[in-house]
Amino acid sequence: KMINDRNERIRMTAVVALADKIEVYPELGDPLKRYLNEGEPAVKVAILSGLGRVDGAQALSMIVPFASDPMPEVRQQAVLSLGQIGDPRVLRVISYKASDDDWNVRQASAIALGMINAEESIGPLKNLVRDTSPEVRHSALMAFAQIPNAPLADLKPVLSDADWRVRFAGAQVLSGNAGS
Repeated sequence: KMINDRNERIRMTAVVALADKIEVYPELGDPLKRYLNEGEPAVKVAILSGLGRVDGAQALSMIVPFASDPMPEVRQQAVLSLGQIGDPRVLRVISYKASDDDWNVRQASAIALGMINAEESIGPLKNLVRDTSPEVRHSALMAFAQIPNAPLADLKPVLSDADWRVRFAGAQVLSGNAGS
């Protein structure tokens, strides 16, 4: 009943609760798919967020198509949710979103690549470190710090970045103090 409530907050709470249980109750997949395909962007984002906390093939198969949604906030959450699941099989999708038109989606791609922390993330992250958006560059640097054996010496040019936040993040990553 809550999923059909007229109050958006109640609907969003209900769909997130359902999404969290999809691997335990696979029959929830059909109603969630319906809301993903027909719902307003805020509800889609809420469902995708819930699915990102679930580790399983059904969640992945529901999230991946929304990495190409027309709405940037939906693409952004889809990419973040894929990163949260952490399955290296979705690196191709996440890496492709590193060249999205929307900087928020590119930033989500950088964060997701760091979450997966696979060596295959290094190439796309190198490109994101040179992004036009300082927010994306910053996130890409912080993601580099999460990847074992990442070639940090390649990051030295960021120490002369135009944005002080990027320079600061670069100094943290190069000194081994990222996240402190």
